[in-house]
Amino acid sequence: MKIEELTKEYEELARYKDFYFEENPSSTTYESYILDIKKRANDLVLEVPLAEDDSNVSKAKYHFLCGQILNLCIQYDPICEEHLTKAVKLNSLLSKAWIELGECVWKRAHFDRAIDCYKNSIEIQETPEGLVALSIALRSKLNTPISNQDREAVHDQSVALCKRAIELEPGFGRAWYSMGTSWLTRFLQSSHPVHLINSSKAYENAVKSSLRSADIHLNFSVALRLQLRYAEALEHLKEAIRIEPVFKEATDSKTIFEAYLTKLQNATNSKGPLSAKKIQKFLASLNENECSAITKKGAEVVRSIVPFTDLKPGLNQGTVVFGKVVVVVDNDLQIPSTLVLSDKQGNRIIVCVFKISRNFGVILGDSIAVPNPNLVEAKGISSSPIRILKVDTPALLLRNGKPVPRDQMANYDVSVSLPAVNTQSSLS
Repeated sequence: MKIEELTKEYEELARYKDFYFEENPSSTTYESYILDIKKRANDLVLEVPLAEDDSNVSKAKYHFLCGQILNLCIQYDPICEEHLTKAVKLNSLLSKAWIELGECVWKRAHFDRAIDCYKNSIEIQETPEGLVALSIALRSKLNTPISNQDREAVHDQSVALCKRAIELEPGFGRAWYSMGTSWLTRFLQSSHPVHLINSSKAYENAVKSSLRSADIHLNFSVALRLQLRYAEALEHLKEAIRIEPVFKEATDSKTIFEAYLTKLQNATNSKGPLSAKKIQKFLASLNENECSAITKKGAEVVRSIVPFTDLKPGLNQGTVVFGKVVVVVDNDLQIPSTLVLSDKQGNRIIVCVFKISRNFGVILGDSIAVPNPNLVEAKGISSSPIRILKVDTPALLLRNGKPVPRDQMANYDVSVSLPAVNTQSSLS
């Protein structure tokens, strides 16, 4: 087969892999997907023309083409690694071969070797594919015990590599995707809001590109959920499942998230487990002196307690809301901790508390005070917007007049899908 025909066949197989479940709606298992792509790749590699001559350059090209085709397989293939290893030994300046070899060994969790391969590639030629592959691979270090300083360095380098890739090719979807995940993982460590906003913007650009990946939509849904953009988060989970119906992480996330949204709606519409008499008793015991630590500075009043109905969307600076816990929403998401407060006037509002440890908990009747409350109106999940107070950390709260202990605070414990370092490009 001529190289032009082989390139066309390769591109068609890569597209078939991306659209597999849409073109094979009767396929219901991941195993059938793996086997089908493997068979087609094995058949196509037989069509690779033999080396034109006995030179190292010609032999390296043959092994590279074989390895690149076999790398379309979802799982690690030792024959693929053998071809690609021979290719870089015969011609160490094959930049794309180093990228393909890195992807191949990544599949068997040889992350350090993959990183070395990507570094070799960009030393030869700085390409968007190589830069992004290295960015993704470096983030694997975040799952190992490293110092905070090293963690910051990994984050900085990962983002910088993505930015450079985008400079070279502004529409490169995988670069935007990797940048989105870099910012998201950074936010999960730091909780700085700008990191979450940067993550969402990058994911939006990735989705607009031609890149198709269920992982993008799964991770984008996490970023949106952390912003309480619930309707959008659910849509991206649905899109992840549409692209890859057997993606268990996405289907499980959707089931848990939909159950949470139902409980959220019920929490605003039902009276909860407490009788009216019990609630009145709780509200009568509200003592504004419990808020003095956040309402006063010496004798000076620096914040005023306001009813929930006075809150406007966004930060309500200079105010405090104060109420009793009347509902605790059971939540398989674990984060956020979700509860319903009632103020002295009997108004109710949902409160979502993030960055909690497993030790964090509230009980019915607890008094909760929130300074400078951040009101979010979650739209699209109910007939009218659901008003939610977003509390980024329990350190901002007073519970029964006291600060929340440090052992009840933590970094986010949220799963982020680490993508395969898939760098499919034309045969060359």
